Amino acid sequence: MTSVQTHNKPVDILKLLGINNIIYNTRRDTCRKYKKAKPNLTPNIYSVSLDIEIIGIYPSIYIYGENFLPGGVTTVYFGNTNVSITYYNSNTISFILPVITVPGVYNIVVKNNITLKAINVTGVSNVITTVSNAAPFRII
Repeated sequence: MTSVQTHNKPVDILKLLGINNIIYNTRRDTCRKYKKAKPNLTPNIYSVSLDIEIIGIYPSIYIYGENFLPGGVTTVYFGNTNVSITYYNSNTISFILPVITVPGVYNIVVKNNITLKAINVTGVSNVITTVSNAAPFRII
């Protein structure tokens, strides 16, 4: 009488199939859920582009980067002016150039204002604000 050998590990099954040199990770702490790192919520600007170069025609300025958030969490400052944005995805947002813009160099800055709803402490702000790098933009 022959006994049937049972295999409980995926590595044993792979060896039966002739697949060797497999590194099998059994450590649970390497999973994303077990890492003790906070998520990166800081926006980052990679590039800025303009769809029309004529002032007074309401050109749109597109910002390409990462960590842009929807729902009014992400705001954009064009110089010192807070402008309303159109959110496309976490890598692309846009805004319309303000009408009263005069020629010059303006810094474009993206901010994420994240409200922590689970924490309510009297006298303590529950908003985390992260600021991107400044992208200079020249209007001629």
